[in-house]
Amino acid sequence: MKELPVSDYYTASEVAVILRQTKRDKIYTMCRSGELKAFLFGRTWLIDKEYFDKWRKAQLPSWTPVSKANL
Repeated sequence: MKELPVSDYYTASEVAVILRQTKRDKIYTMCRSGELKAFLFGRTWLIDKEYFDKWRKAQLPSWTPVSKANL
């Protein structure tokens, strides 16, 4: 049986901490609905780190600093 490289994946609990979600249920719902691309490994939801980091950056609003000259 082939083992997964655990260092390439976040668990749902780790994602909850990163997103500052106090309830992991929200993360589990996002995994089940497909909002977060994840899969079950036994009873643990795993999310690819590279995918999640890109997803998280896409969720942040674009921010452009305002120069003092424009004020």
